[in-house]
Amino acid sequence: MGGLQLPDQNSSADLYVLTGWIPERYNIKDPSVSSDKSPDEYFDMILKYFHNGNCLVNFGTGSLTEAQEKSLGLVTQHGYACLNLVNYKGRRMALLKNPWAHFGWKGNFSKEDTVNWTREMKMALKFDPTSVKYVDNGVFWICFADMKKYFDSCSVSWNPEFFPYKQAFHRTWAHDEGPRKQNYSLSKNPQYVLTIEVQTQATVWLLLSKHITQKSDFADNRIYMGLEVFKNDGRKVFYSGKPLLQSVQSNAMNTLVKLRETSKGVQKYTIVVCQYEKTETLHYTLRVFSIVPIVNMREIKPHPHQYQLLGQWDQTNCGGPYSEKPNPSYKIEMGNSDSRCGLVCELKASKDFGVFLFVENLSLHHKKAEFFRERYPEKGERREYRTGYFVFDEVVQSGSYKVTLSTYQKDLVGPYILDISSSLPLKITPSTSISKLK
Repeated sequence: MGGLQLPDQNSSADLYVLTGWIPERYNIKDPSVSSDKSPDEYFDMILKYFHNGNCLVNFGTGSLTEAQEKSLGLVTQHGYACLNLVNYKGRRMALLKNPWAHFGWKGNFSKEDTVNWTREMKMALKFDPTSVKYVDNGVFWICFADMKKYFDSCSVSWNPEFFPYKQAFHRTWAHDEGPRKQNYSLSKNPQYVLTIEVQTQATVWLLLSKHITQKSDFADNRIYMGLEVFKNDGRKVFYSGKPLLQSVQSNAMNTLVKLRETSKGVQKYTIVVCQYEKTETLHYTLRVFSIVPIVNMREIKPHPHQYQLLGQWDQTNCGGPYSEKPNPSYKIEMGNSDSRCGLVCELKASKDFGVFLFVENLSLHHKKAEFFRERYPEKGERREYRTGYFVFDEVVQSGSYKVTLSTYQKDLVGPYILDISSSLPLKITPSTSISKLK
């Protein structure tokens, strides 16, 4: 389903629906929004692939006044098919066609131009302006320097067969699955682990596409979606931090992120699907296109055992880091001591509170778990308190553990939510011992 009713409508989005060629939209006026390449660099890149048949190109004008339309021969906010691209001695040129089949460019290198069309340029571009002086078919040459003034976008459709390795995931993300805003937590966002093995370098493209099931999906489209890529050894992402790559969250039908890797060996990434102020259910497909083999690609599923504890810091248990008052704590007991257990504890509280979780191994046949030391330093060392939200995510040896909930300052009173999930069933009870961060 395509056409002019689509939000952010462009030729590459429509061609993706019809052909499956990968859509990309480059912002000429603000390149940083869509790419790490300058407009000239991007032109040179698509020039290469255009001539070997791996991409189709369309350029779109920005907003023009009626006076500009008349003097320039361009139509405001209009798409032009690209018939040819040339870089001749540093002068970048494009042969464009107005789909109306009439009304064309009147500036430099137009058919009326008698100054810039040197004999050398005519021969290089195989074009004689005098032969088409009285022909109005909407086809014209224009230099890229002028295009950067009056054109806003470049829509490119890339041949998917350029990538030998592909994978696709289809999913529905319900509107009530997780918080409305992702600046609090990413734990409920759909996440995927991508593993590749790099010999010299690798290129991987990630394409997120909305499903259109009814007219309102695009006529009244209020879903702003995007992708974030983290290089964190494939672990689940909980905090909204600084990703390796991040797309703009828009209501366009497709979002494309390009990953380039030069480090050799096995590389793992976590891909997070995001929405801006999620209010509606999103049906989507995530496609992966890779130059190198995909070792593994899987969705990160939540642990099967889920628990939620509601509590409150009050005047009797708001000790903070080092007060004589205790802090709320819980005892967690797991089954077989010979097993390993994935354990996630998420502490949620007021955004005005700095909060922290301290996890301690109580099993008699185990010392205090050493791999907690970096995350949970000893007294006197700086602890990583976070505003309103803290997560413990580890694979631990089965046994008994105590989880202590602390605020950055003592005597802070307010409610909290402790969500616990695990790969093994748990027995959770309030701890009867005094809970201080020692």
